[in-house]
Amino acid sequence: MNKQEFHVGKMSCASCVNHVEEAVKKLPGVEEVTVNLLLEKMIVSYQKPCDENKIIQAVYDSGYEASLSDETKEKKPVEKKKDSTLIRLILSFLLLIPLFYLSMGYMMQDSWHWPIGVFLENPFYIAFTSMFLSLLIMLLQYPFYVSGIKALFHGTCNMDTLVSLGSLVSFLYSFILLFVMANQAYQEEFHHVMMTSMNLSFETAGMVPTLIAIGKYLEKYSKGKTTNAIQALLNLAPKEATVLEDGKEVRKLASEIRENDLLLVRPGESFSADGIIEEGNSSVDESMLTGESLPVDKKTGDRVSMATINQHGALKVRVTAVNEKTTLHQIIKMVEEASSGKLKISALVDKVAAIFVPAVIGVSILVFILWMLFGKGYVEANQHVTVLSYAIERAVSVLVISCPCALGLATPVSIMVASGVGAKNGFLYKNARALEVLGTCRYVLLDKTGTITKGEMEVEDIIPLIDEKEFLRYAYSLEKLSEHPLAKAVVKKAEELSISLLPLDSFTAIPGVGVKAYYQNHEILALSKKEAEANHMIDEKTKEESDLHAKEGKTVLFFFLDQKLIGTLTISDTVKEDSIEAIDKMKKEGLRVIMLTGDHNETAKAIAKKVHIDEVKAELLPQDKKKIVDEMKEKGRVMFIGDGINDAPSLTASDCSLAIRSGSDIALDAGDVILMKSSLMDAYKAYLLSRHTILNIKENLGFAFFYNLIMIPIAAGAFSTLGLGKLKPWTGALAMALSSITVVTNALRINLYRFHGHKRRQIEEKEVEKQVLTISDMMCENCESHVKKELEKLPGIKVISISYQSGICTIINPKKVSDDKIKKAVDKAGYKLLDKTERKQKSDIVK
Repeated sequence: MNKQEFHVGKMSCASCVNHVEEAVKKLPGVEEVTVNLLLEKMIVSYQKPCDENKIIQAVYDSGYEASLSDETKEKKPVEKKKDSTLIRLILSFLLLIPLFYLSMGYMMQDSWHWPIGVFLENPFYIAFTSMFLSLLIMLLQYPFYVSGIKALFHGTCNMDTLVSLGSLVSFLYSFILLFVMANQAYQEEFHHVMMTSMNLSFETAGMVPTLIAIGKYLEKYSKGKTTNAIQALLNLAPKEATVLEDGKEVRKLASEIRENDLLLVRPGESFSADGIIEEGNSSVDESMLTGESLPVDKKTGDRVSMATINQHGALKVRVTAVNEKTTLHQIIKMVEEASSGKLKISALVDKVAAIFVPAVIGVSILVFILWMLFGKGYVEANQHVTVLSYAIERAVSVLVISCPCALGLATPVSIMVASGVGAKNGFLYKNARALEVLGTCRYVLLDKTGTITKGEMEVEDIIPLIDEKEFLRYAYSLEKLSEHPLAKAVVKKAEELSISLLPLDSFTAIPGVGVKAYYQNHEILALSKKEAEANHMIDEKTKEESDLHAKEGKTVLFFFLDQKLIGTLTISDTVKEDSIEAIDKMKKEGLRVIMLTGDHNETAKAIAKKVHIDEVKAELLPQDKKKIVDEMKEKGRVMFIGDGINDAPSLTASDCSLAIRSGSDIALDAGDVILMKSSLMDAYKAYLLSRHTILNIKENLGFAFFYNLIMIPIAAGAFSTLGLGKLKPWTGALAMALSSITVVTNALRINLYRFHGHKRRQIEEKEVEKQVLTISDMMCENCESHVKKELEKLPGIKVISISYQSGICTIINPKKVSDDKIKKAVDKAGYKLLDKTERKQKSDIVK
């Protein structure tokens, strides 16, 4: 499967997007097509027999231009095109001023005494001057007519088709009226000449393309604002760098740097590529990537990213990634891909866009016919023009007031702005779906290590049963081969104590269980507390001691040599500074927060208590976490936040996954949102921004649909009796331009969002009064599970807590399920629900 990005030119509205997508989708071998109107880009996933040339040809055949993105970046004369557009726009506007002045001349001569001199004496002067001015404007705005007419020849329609048809119909009709006026003058019917001249609409032919062009230019400027924040990051990267070659300093262009080059980066300079520090210590300003204002300390072996700034010491950096492979470019690419994605809410827009322009042309023709058939009486009584002129004016007004462009911009502009805001604040939406789904999640499932805690484990206690150095050699050699955060703590401690390594072989990592390897045919094994107890590999005294450590929030690792315990290490983690605040804010938003961890139950509970999490599920394997995610998804949408390889199944299974950047590559691949600062507060912010963005998109779509729903009937003259029937085509063109600008401006408001949050409807258990049940015959935790399973099959019922020891089960019952149904559910589980009398009897017996 190939995935290729193309630049697509000549698109102007949602209909254009639909035409391009449909044209490419018809090609054999094309799997998926997404077209971005905002960025003028198309991403195509395809396989043989399809290829790049066929895709480009398909786009060309549909009336548009296409090229590979790499070619576009090199060849597209962006600045020159902008200057040309602006010059043509200015000239058109200058010509529009006298054209508008003349078109309003007769009316303003009487009302406001506008001086029009000789033009008042001879209507032919006004007619020919207006025709000349409008023709010049139409020539200056030729792209509208080329695009619109070309689309018709390809059997499609777009916004330019509406503009060009409206303008050309007005011009041709007025041109024909000139001949009528000439004939009337020949027959010396000068009164009729004056009356006919009032039906001329050359001003419409010139005003419509000019006003639409002004609107599109302002819209383009506003759209540029949505991407400027991201593109500005590229400008932070230095154009040159100092490369060390054979010990000598050589200045090179950043584009000439290659992987494995050794760079010298002095204080105050930016890194021109991603790399690893080989020599030196410093602090680095990473705010442009992560949004974190405080500099990050860096030492030998740490990674640095392109465009970040070295603040203090000189560093020697080995380049690991250049150009498109750098973190900075990946961020920009991720933002662009997110804005190219389709939301479910876009499905309606796509359906409307596919038929919008043809439908508007049809409505315009229908309006013309209806006015010609039934409007004669009204026009003669209320207007100073013929019914034909009025009918054409209404039809043209319908054409130019309709706005498919606003529909096409409603979604992608908001997504692009939100993606940029997220990137500036330290989190990246990898796709548009993440933006749509995250804000609708009701459950937050959290990994512990590296997510709630820093994941920077430290060895607290060393309890050897053999010589301490020998024990540490076994532990160090085994954990050196592991990627687990606990292993890193052991390695760090051993290196601090200058412990030497043993040559091990046949290393095996068992997720959620432990690691093992062999040294001279002797098995070395490291197990978690749960596995050591389950396999009866520790005695009762050791178990009691480990329980005490676990209650203190420490993780206990047991090391065995040929199945014999040789020592224990206790390792602890520290909670991230903002985890408590983030979790508290999530709970205030009505989210139900649950911690899932493979750690020991006591350790998990100790950490959960610190961060105010009420629900904990501990001693879980990766498949157990995934199972819980699947179960919670039946109750509502689930977000999962994690960082490790063992979190990948849960990240993939959740409705929306948030991956910690400092975690494993597998977790990052599985994540829908990347938390660049590894902060839970950013997860909370990403959730808020998602909700705000979807609201913004709904506002845009609502405005776009409402605008067309109201303005098209007004333009058609449907409300003539209310005095709204005199809407001129040029005012419709102005309204059309303003509608697109309004949508883009509303989307730009996302930049002002401040992540304060809005306390929304609390989830069910906080809305509904709790109901306490007393259940007899439960003997163990399995009994609790059976009862809980049956009760939660009932509609809306959620078990808050259950204890086989006390027989008390607390539930919420929002849908008021009857006591009989609850009793039957308990009976089905094999137990007995006690009524009030039985509960009192049980209470007396206990006493």
